[in-house]
Amino acid sequence: INFLSASGVRIGCIEELKIKDLEDMPDGCKSVKVYADTIHEYHTFIHQEAVESLNEYLESRKRKGESITGDSWVFCSPINTSKPLPAMTITSTLGRYVKKSLGREKSKSGRYSIMSCHGLRKRFDTVLKSNRNVNLSLAERLMGHSQTIPLDNSYFKPVLEQLFAEYQKAI
Repeated sequence: INFLSASGVRIGCIEELKIKDLEDMPDGCKSVKVYADTIHEYHTFIHQEAVESLNEYLESRKRKGESITGDSWVFCSPINTSKPLPAMTITSTLGRYVKKSLGREKSKSGRYSIMSCHGLRKRFDTVLKSNRNVNLSLAERLMGHSQTIPLDNSYFKPVLEQLFAEYQKAI
């Protein structure tokens, strides 16, 4: 939950994240390379609280005897650590947590007004764009959006430090 809400990533990218896709940043934060080595690759970040939760999770895996390397999954299957945690598992688990803690009801259409996982992404986007000091183009980059601003993919190439400066405005 901390990772998803702090980074704004799509739930599907969790199955692809490896330890080598995370890098230390100032103030106890980490950069997250999403969809590494694909045409959809982009960077976002997680703040210190999410890093602390992630470190606790990784330490618990180490205590169970797992050897964690750069090629290890950030989130692995609890049954087989050599496999990633399936997005469907995360979705169903979060759905149960939300239902139990919030007691939410389905709308007339049979769907929920806020999806369990994607709702965290929408909140991240709202927090970014509600801050008038955050550059819209950089906010779109942190979301991994590619078509919102025409030609940005071809011409606008911000460096990691620029993206992190914008992220810090929204922490």
